[in-house]
Amino acid sequence: MIVLRSGSARFTSALSTHVQGGGYLLAAAGPFLVGALHDATGSWTASLVLLMVALIPQVLTGIGAGRNRTLAAAAQPAGASVM
Repeated sequence: MIVLRSGSARFTSALSTHVQGGGYLLAAAGPFLVGALHDATGSWTASLVLLMVALIPQVLTGIGAGRNRTLAAAAQPAGASVM
């Protein structure tokens, strides 16, 4: 998906680093948070509700990422470096 949406190899590597770094950070925190919530409440109900609520931004992000458009390095603010 990242390769399909980026306009150059350099921008692809920068975008991949950003997206995967954030994604892995969130993915690593998820099981800890769900387990901590289960321990705090003694029930899986709150954990399951949290997971269902977390689906909302995931679906919206997926819809946005699935649009047929290409991102370009020119979208960077002036003076920002891609690498």
